[in-house]
Amino acid sequence: MGCTTSRDTVGDHVQIMPYFKLKEGKTMAEAEKLMDAFVKGVRGGTEKTLYYGFTVKGDDEFMCREGYRDAEGALAHLEEVKEQLDQVTKICEITSLEILGPAVELKKLEEPLKSLNAVYYPTYGENLSSLPLEGPVDTHVTLQAKFTVKEGKMEEFKKCSADCIAATRKGTKLIKYYGFHSRDNIVRSRKGYENADGVLAHIGDIGEPLGKMIELSELEVQIHGTKEDIEKAREPVSKIVPQATFWVLREGAVTCAVDKKTEKKEKEAKKDEEPAAKDVAPKAQPEEAKEGGEAKEGGEPEEEEAAD
Repeated sequence: MGCTTSRDTVGDHVQIMPYFKLKEGKTMAEAEKLMDAFVKGVRGGTEKTLYYGFTVKGDDEFMCREGYRDAEGALAHLEEVKEQLDQVTKICEITSLEILGPAVELKKLEEPLKSLNAVYYPTYGENLSSLPLEGPVDTHVTLQAKFTVKEGKMEEFKKCSADCIAATRKGTKLIKYYGFHSRDNIVRSRKGYENADGVLAHIGDIGEPLGKMIELSELEVQIHGTKEDIEKAREPVSKIVPQATFWVLREGAVTCAVDKKTEKKEKEAKKDEEPAAKDVAPKAQPEEAKEGGEAKEGGEPEEEEAAD
């Protein structure tokens, strides 16, 4: 089985995808400083973060790839990075904000995020997951597929997506999460992989139902990952979807849940060392030494030399 069901691990999670474009006269160097500030805030923030990092396309576009265990985790993060958000909107436009996850969790986000004009895609059907990721460094690859389903074809499309899930359960073990999310006639499929090999293996696993879904819709694809994984996936993915776009993951992406456990272990180790340090404190000198000079082995003070 390629990955476990949502009942076995973290399961279906909340994924937020804000896309940014630099304002005229602003530079990617300015944006990168803010990206680093966001990541720093995440490292010290909510333990409900599953992954967090930034991907870049060209010299003026970037996206924040972020996942949380639930709506509570997403809202906690937004509260923690208020200052960074204020700063980033001074140099960038938020071109779109899409949020995927369980309907019950997305509902909790609608009111708090109403000013951001987010578009929500609730999960349908079975969701597969082997989250959380191993860490603390996040290098996983995501494939974001957006299907605009042709009129009257949604029921057939959803049958094909169920076939994809069934094939995935028997396929590559390099997949980290996989599911389908819909709104009106648009279906989003989010897929996380250990590396580019997982992307290519999974495409082979679901080849037949994927081909049918492409026939039933118009397909847009984005690949987000390290430079090495992007280069490995670029040609084979472009053969299937020539207009696919590729976004390079910046260094510093994190899997915070694991990172915090590591930090906790380090702190506990330091505490364990503290008593040992106290045990080697210098012994007090005998009272006689204080009055008459240094003590000999028997505890008696040495006689002071007479002055010339």
